[in-house]
Amino acid sequence: MTLAIVLLVAGLIVGGGIGYFAAPAPTPGGSVTVTVTGAGTVVKEAPLKGATVKFGYIASSTTGLETGKPYHEQIVAPGLNEYADLMGYDVSFEYLIDDATGQAQVHLEKIQGFKSTGVTIVEGGGWSSQAQAEPSATATPTRSSSGAAPPHPQRSQSPTTTCIACARPIQP
Repeated sequence: MTLAIVLLVAGLIVGGGIGYFAAPAPTPGGSVTVTVTGAGTVVKEAPLKGATVKFGYIASSTTGLETGKPYHEQIVAPGLNEYADLMGYDVSFEYLIDDATGQAQVHLEKIQGFKSTGVTIVEGGGWSSQAQAEPSATATPTRSSSGAAPPHPQRSQSPTTTCIACARPIQP
């Protein structure tokens, strides 16, 4: 019995070593866009090379801002940037932080302000009143008496801001 356990452990160690060294090397930079130009020339290009991706965070209240701001500035954004560097991406992440002061209307104004500056990913709407103040959040589809859902409205081709709380697009 002891011999079987020793052989099993030795087999796992040898197999793990072979698997580690035989595995293909990861591609630095992650996914790439490949553009073919001319006669067989291939140019590799990272889609967000050199870009700064901006996220919006709207604290529900001033009390929430006291903990949310350091969390996003000292933990989340540095963690995203560290991961991007580790993966070889030439991209950086930044959080724009604001406070809704406990007011649904102020939250909506902050969402629209982020949208006007090109921020398309916003974390907020922590209170139901704030989430309901967003125009797209109030347009909840209803079912007919037959149980069929209404057709999905046409989406515009322009980028929209997405509410992280409810995953719905937010119109300005």
